[in-house]
Amino acid sequence: MNTYTTPSPSDSPSRVQRRSEAHSWARRLSQRFLRLLVLIPLAIMLGLIASTCFFISGLSADGVALTRPVPGERVNLLLLGQDAGITSTGTMTGRNDVILLLSLDPVARSALLLSIPRDTRVDHPGVGSGKINAARVYGGTTASIAAVEELLGESIHFFVETDFTGLAALVDAAGGVWIDIQQEMHYSDPYDVPPLEIHFLPGEQLLDGTEAVHYLRYRDLLGDIGRLPRQRNFLLTLTKQLINPLAWWRLPEVAKQAKLYTHSNLEVTDLLSLGWQYLRLTATPVPQTLPGQGSFDGAYWLPDYTAIPSLFLSSSLPEQELSFFRFPAFTWDVVGWWRNTPLAKLFTPAQELEKGEIFLTVLNGNGGQGSATRAAENLKSEGYNIVRIGDANNYNYANSVIIYNSNAEAKAKLLQGSIPGASLQAATEDNQACDLVVVIGVSYHR
Repeated sequence: MNTYTTPSPSDSPSRVQRRSEAHSWARRLSQRFLRLLVLIPLAIMLGLIASTCFFISGLSADGVALTRPVPGERVNLLLLGQDAGITSTGTMTGRNDVILLLSLDPVARSALLLSIPRDTRVDHPGVGSGKINAARVYGGTTASIAAVEELLGESIHFFVETDFTGLAALVDAAGGVWIDIQQEMHYSDPYDVPPLEIHFLPGEQLLDGTEAVHYLRYRDLLGDIGRLPRQRNFLLTLTKQLINPLAWWRLPEVAKQAKLYTHSNLEVTDLLSLGWQYLRLTATPVPQTLPGQGSFDGAYWLPDYTAIPSLFLSSSLPEQELSFFRFPAFTWDVVGWWRNTPLAKLFTPAQELEKGEIFLTVLNGNGGQGSATRAAENLKSEGYNIVRIGDANNYNYANSVIIYNSNAEAKAKLLQGSIPGASLQAATEDNQACDLVVVIGVSYHR
């Protein structure tokens, strides 16, 4: 006969004990999982930092020795972009096609992004007067930096130098760059090596390295001056893209390409310091073009030396001082917003324009020899200021065209009275060098 014996409590765990052990096991598992959630991203981040630092530490300054910034003073970083330096007869030393200065004020937490036109006229020691982009031909990177220091009266602490090939490699390593193209861009130069073909349609689009170089090299009616706002916009957009944590995984490859294609005196600690100062800015860097005007023959950009010192004063940034609401890398300018409202204009007394307040670029759009020069002389005799004279992108203009900045429509209408038959056209992007661009057509006769 089989008998059933009830197990004693000591023979098997109670239900409470089993639950307790299950909870303890689940707790230990969750703790391990949480540790992994923290450690894995941390390990990945440390790996990214280590590999990025490895490549950055290999940058070469090519013997350029610069003074280091004193704590609390402005930090000036010069960006130099060389052209190909190649002709049909062989090679020559590349010139500085892009000259940009990023000046950070760590105390005011503000920054200036200054474009220096490559045609800026300076004095080259032992050579004479010439364009600032030729400094590299006379003395390499050291001479290029010295020319900028002499021009601005500011010390350059750091520099980054690359060429078209290096820029394309850096952009590809960053996964391309998103640019909102404001207008159609079509340009051909069969004499370039290799032949240059640029074709873009308006709209936001992802540019690869080659396309980014084309975007920066494109010339509109304003020539080199017209490219400067695009160069600044490109640099700010690429910087914003790279400091986004979602793009940090690309930094080692960007640093690797930088080691291959750039020269710089930046060390790892310098780069970290600059990055921290950039992140602490109370607003995006203020874009500026070197104050000055074009020479009458259009060959040079003549700097206004009296206006340069004010660029490096914090008080020269009124749009930041007038801000009532301030956030990192973003500012609401309430005063500026109010001034542009229709209601504010009702309370603003009308002011009569003077021709002496208007600055013009005059371009030949009909192909007639000296057409733009004669028109400029006529307009100057009437009191207008002539900033630059040159050729339009083609000679197919039957009638003259006046292209005006967003705030210069009234000036364009005044000028229209001096150029009978001219049509008005709003600029797709404001030109900082002048108020109006005049393209002289076949119908212009004076």
